[in-house]
Amino acid sequence: MDAHGAVLEQALEAQPYMVRLNLYVLEMTVKRRLDNTSRVAEAARSIQQQGIEYVCISLGPEGAVLVDADNSYHCNAPKLHKQSTVGCGDALVAGLVAMARRGETPQAMLRFGVICGSATAAHPGTELFTRSEVDVDPVDLQVTSLDI
Repeated sequence: MDAHGAVLEQALEAQPYMVRLNLYVLEMTVKRRLDNTSRVAEAARSIQQQGIEYVCISLGPEGAVLVDADNSYHCNAPKLHKQSTVGCGDALVAGLVAMARRGETPQAMLRFGVICGSATAAHPGTELFTRSEVDVDPVDLQVTSLDI
């Protein structure tokens, strides 16, 4: 689902398993500027508490935040030469879902999602990441528990 405003609000009422928003849509949803990772996690938590298992907020070059019932996490994005952001959010979701299906932890889900989204950003136009790009384990990615 790619929505904002009233359509997003209606979708949230259905309590989907997972929601991924970008920072701009999150700020429009909560009607305030979120100028640091903690505030992003707090706003995501308010959405997660509406009965949604996972809420992920993509932060572009700052990585992403994932909130579940137990905790909240931030993963930085790797340093890379960005060519296009088209499809990065979808690639992030693909990584999250792939790890969730494997029964991985939220931290592993978030890390792999950021790897997939970032690998897509390194491609021109609408080109997505390749398997060989996401099989590499970037050492510069860190998942931090935010305890929010």
